[in-house]
Amino acid sequence: MSSPTLAQDHRPADGRTYFADSVGEAVDLATRLRLVTGRPAKIRRSALARLGVARWTVGLASARPARVLIVDDAAPFRQAVRDLLERRGYVVVGEAASAASALAEAARVKPDAVLLDVHLPDGSGLDVCTALCSTRPAPAVLLVSMYDLPGPGRHVEACGARGFALKSELAWKDLSAFWATGMHPGGSI
Repeated sequence: MSSPTLAQDHRPADGRTYFADSVGEAVDLATRLRLVTGRPAKIRRSALARLGVARWTVGLASARPARVLIVDDAAPFRQAVRDLLERRGYVVVGEAASAASALAEAARVKPDAVLLDVHLPDGSGLDVCTALCSTRPAPAVLLVSMYDLPGPGRHVEACGARGFALKSELAWKDLSAFWATGMHPGGSI
């Protein structure tokens, strides 16, 4: 089954779903959909795949902005990231400065996404991530650090995070692709 083409003037409704036969075709369609609408697209494995029809579905992600919890022990960094995220349209629902407060705050505010420092004063961000990812619904966790992790993919996959980024790169990273489209664990954005 071939995917429909999106004309530049075509603005599909929220409920419209497109089908793709391969991951590459789905990613291409999601990218074009995002460029046309200005909104993130969501890629899902199709329930019709078992019947030999389309293997992937692509549609617009929810229009509701992601609700984000920021976890970092440095108050100036938390404020800078809060400002950055709010300028991009995200809703910051809480902040935490330690592993213990991160788990408590996440239980209280139930965020869609968590921006989580790897190094916290009372524990490892990797352990916090493992705990957060075991809850349902699990938030999308982006691990951050001032320093590059050795083999970040291995650490990211092991704790269930969706990705890793250096703190210095956050200002120019596209977080919407990470949080809204549900990237597979283990990636580096």
